[in-house]
Amino acid sequence: MAEGFLNVTGVTAPTEAHNGDLINFTVHTQNTGSSDDFILELSGYLTDYSEFSLGAGLTKNVPFYFTMPDNNVSITIKTFHWTEEGWVWDVTSVWGVNWWQ
Repeated sequence: MAEGFLNVTGVTAPTEAHNGDLINFTVHTQNTGSSDDFILELSGYLTDYSEFSLGAGLTKNVPFYFTMPDNNVSITIKTFHWTEEGWVWDVTSVWGVNWWQ
């Protein structure tokens, strides 16, 4: 059986925002393998994660929210899939939101 792979196909978020704005940060993913269990992890300014199941070939949009601070932010996105040996890293992507005064 082929291993899973959770691909980040895109992010919906503003590229700039004002201090205090509520930011909807949605990560678009697709299962391009056969594993069904995944973790999507965020680090940097926004630290959070989502663990979910997703069938082969299917897509999932994973929403996160934060309030824009008074500086630029960088968010690292990592995906992992489950194997008999444990969680295995798939991809890393970095996204930024610029502070607009």
